[in-house]
Amino acid sequence: MPPFAEFWQANQLIEMPENPDSERFIRFADFRRDPQAHPLKTASGKIEIFSQRIADYAYPDCPGHPMWLAPDEWQGNAEPEQLQVLSAHPAHRLHSQLNYSSLRELYAVANREPVTIHPDDAQTRGIQDGDTVRLWNCAGHAGKFLPARSLARELNLA
Repeated sequence: MPPFAEFWQANQLIEMPENPDSERFIRFADFRRDPQAHPLKTASGKIEIFSQRIADYAYPDCPGHPMWLAPDEWQGNAEPEQLQVLSAHPAHRLHSQLNYSSLRELYAVANREPVTIHPDDAQTRGIQDGDTVRLWNCAGHAGKFLPARSLARELNLA
């Protein structure tokens, strides 16, 4: 690996040799080979599905075993007129970073964040392609509309 200044000046790709050991990596290999000699760092020394220690905390949202817990807000408990808002990682920037760059011209619509909505949901709400809309809940608001690419009862905020 060259010193940073040399790397920066050369502005060339550095190819790293592959480590042949990584192809043969097996997680917990020692434990799997001999669990008595190589216990895991758990109360039992084994892989645990249930943790008494965590269960003893008695947190309602953190039982001692894996299970699905419904989130506070999700499509399953929404009112009939509510939509679920999904906010995926932006395609053209790192979250709010690079929002000032020339890339913004590629994705912004009327200088706003693009939003997609299912055509049926748009029709129910009187939304036309290109309309500016306001999305809001107790956490904040955003707005703009683009052609549909989302599922029914769901909005996608880029």
